[in-house]
Amino acid sequence: MDVGCLSIFGIEQCSWDEIVKLLAACFLGGILGMERELTRHPAGLRTHILVSLGSAAVMLMAYYLLRTLNSDVKFDPGRAIQGIITGMGFIGAGAIMKEGYNIHGITTAASLWVASAVGMLAASGAYGIAVFTTLLATAAMAFSPRTIVKHPDNIDSNESKSS
Repeated sequence: MDVGCLSIFGIEQCSWDEIVKLLAACFLGGILGMERELTRHPAGLRTHILVSLGSAAVMLMAYYLLRTLNSDVKFDPGRAIQGIITGMGFIGAGAIMKEGYNIHGITTAASLWVASAVGMLAASGAYGIAVFTTLLATAAMAFSPRTIVKHPDNIDSNESKSS
């Protein structure tokens, strides 16, 4: 059932189903972001919500175009997915910092990538997979130990004296 969600602005009708998909993307992306926020990582709640919401919006746009374009127009929604994944690669690369042999931000980049997948899943209506993906990713970030392997050339001088 279509609702005039933005009819006061003269904007196209949208369905409750689409609204629920966008809300699900925000909520599930927020769960991922909350874990990052609580552990004081740079990309937190707002970033994950925006990534998940943006991915869901692009997917809904792809479905909208698929439904509304003339049947003579060839359109592949897989290109929208590919575009999201490529864009997330750029955002993820910006989140990763290398200092000597230490690398920071890989988990943040990966969690942003998962948030984009969660948004796409929510927009696709695959709520069960979106929820389970969110739970697994949150558990992986919250409960798995951080593995810190220090390169022998990068050990602090105070640590080497106490060894």
